[in-house]
Amino acid sequence: MKNIVFVGINSRFNHVNLAIRSIDAYIKSNSKFYSNDYQLILKNFTISEPLIKILRGIILEKPDLIIFSTYIWNSLLVFEVIDEIKKILPNCLVGVGGPEVSFDCETILKQRQSLDFIVTGEGELTDMEVCDSISQIKEDGSEFKRIASEKLSEIKGVWSRQYNSSIAFGGIRDIFDSLDKLIFPYSDQDGNLLLDISPDYSIIYYESSRGCPFKCSYCLSSVDKTVRFMSLEKVYKHLTFFMKNNVKLVKFVDRTFNLNEERYTSIWNFIKNHWNGKTTFHFEIAVEYLSEKALDLIKNIPYGMMQFEIGIQTTNKETLKAIGRNSDFSKISKILAKIPKTIHVHLDLIAGLPFESPKEFKDSFNYTILQRPQMLQFGFLKILHGTLMEQFANQYEDYKWLSVPPYEVLQSPWVTYSQMQHFKDLDEVIDSFYNSQNFSVTMNYLLNLADDNKIDMFSFFEDFALYYKTKKYSGLPHKVSSLFEYFYDFINNAEVDTMHYKSGLGSLLPEEYLVIKELLRFDFIRREKPGTYPSWYIRYYDKDSHRNALEKFTNIRSTRESFTYSAYEEFYINPLESRPVWSNNREKLLILYKKTLSLGVLSKTHLRFEESECILYKD
Repeated sequence: MKNIVFVGINSRFNHVNLAIRSIDAYIKSNSKFYSNDYQLILKNFTISEPLIKILRGIILEKPDLIIFSTYIWNSLLVFEVIDEIKKILPNCLVGVGGPEVSFDCETILKQRQSLDFIVTGEGELTDMEVCDSISQIKEDGSEFKRIASEKLSEIKGVWSRQYNSSIAFGGIRDIFDSLDKLIFPYSDQDGNLLLDISPDYSIIYYESSRGCPFKCSYCLSSVDKTVRFMSLEKVYKHLTFFMKNNVKLVKFVDRTFNLNEERYTSIWNFIKNHWNGKTTFHFEIAVEYLSEKALDLIKNIPYGMMQFEIGIQTTNKETLKAIGRNSDFSKISKILAKIPKTIHVHLDLIAGLPFESPKEFKDSFNYTILQRPQMLQFGFLKILHGTLMEQFANQYEDYKWLSVPPYEVLQSPWVTYSQMQHFKDLDEVIDSFYNSQNFSVTMNYLLNLADDNKIDMFSFFEDFALYYKTKKYSGLPHKVSSLFEYFYDFINNAEVDTMHYKSGLGSLLPEEYLVIKELLRFDFIRREKPGTYPSWYIRYYDKDSHRNALEKFTNIRSTRESFTYSAYEEFYINPLESRPVWSNNREKLLILYKKTLSLGVLSKTHLRFEESECILYKD
């Protein structure tokens, strides 16, 4: 019996590799040779694990055939592992599949002498034929390799190295006409979640469609324009499984989920009617295609049920034309404003695109952040093999990018290397101080100032990035409490040194600086009950007022429990207002860190966050 190993080397420990699981499930359900002539073994690692550990984990399985799932983030490590495997198992057959190796296969095989074959296109049927065919070879050693190479040359979708060192291609494999032919990869024989997947920590990837009709020049999905769907009956069954097993996060990998209104609204409606109160479903959508029917459907969606990832990428018209996108940003703004705040929204930007200088990128950034997404994902253009962007970039001498994964742009004809590195500094500050949501109330106030043209958000983060770099904080891990200290210090510097801030911070009124500092205090205390209070935090605490507030707004079971899971603070603003103003009188606030303590009555003096509830009150 042959041992066949499928290997996934993931970017993080909690990422679940959909590809090898889907192929594994398909083969086990459809192969007439599986279990009698070969067994399948799935091995999952992460890119942070030592090479020697990955090597040992694979070789101990005594494999006859190994196939690696290969992506932009793991390909260099995959090929390192393959080279080392061949030192120990020279007659083991080793192949790769995945988007990173789907183009220039002949060149890859010539460059990677330890590699025996490449699977292109959809892997389920092709890999099954590879496994079935190889399992029938009875010979060992070099004769096994010779016969295997002959068999591989006849399989559609496979590029292989022949025994005489020539390269053979078995021909193009037809794609599945229906995704109902796929086998659900996450369930065991008893209908339970597989034991190696954690419902609480694993990020589960799920596909209900394949292909994309759009032609974004930088994206490999644009190559396959044939969109195919799984039946709604099957999708509903799978969604029920996820919710029954209390899976925390399911990410749909459909390239554009909201293509067919009847289909995607039906799926959302099913989730809405059967939601378990725990599972979050993540969708990548084209916001322009959200219909009024869809917006009405999600109007009262509970918090935590859905996440949307939306690609803005750029607002520059010349850039949009060059990359094959067509966007109406007036329409996009109106639709984004209608998405309820209970849905976590990610908006994406890409730096390094054609015809986008720092000035145009600044415009794209300011438009995007003023849409108030919960997360602004800051990407950098990658010149991927086989894309139209690769053809475009090759026409310009000043387009420079990494020749190895991740193929990231180093400079373009419109952005110098130095400017691109400046964008990297911005990215770090945005991730720590905006995307973290630790400063969401303070950030909302700054966005209001930007709406009023008092500050410029791109320049604000430029100023912050310069401060961060000058203080030598860049590139280092920091506690959340330290980030609050840095933010407070940055605001103090801007207030004192008004001449060196491009964002407009230097022209703010004294009262506006005071409001920002009060909001930083509020963001700090609303997150979690402080064990200690930092030196920058000015505390106004009164134990009797704390007790009075608890008696008024909670069902106190014990004094100790109530004080443990609550805090009391006073502010010279009303931090629950969207546009707070400075006052000489302090407002009193009760913060409850455990929702079970609260009566849960929402009002204009009551604001609920994911981690706390804040109640403004009068004695």
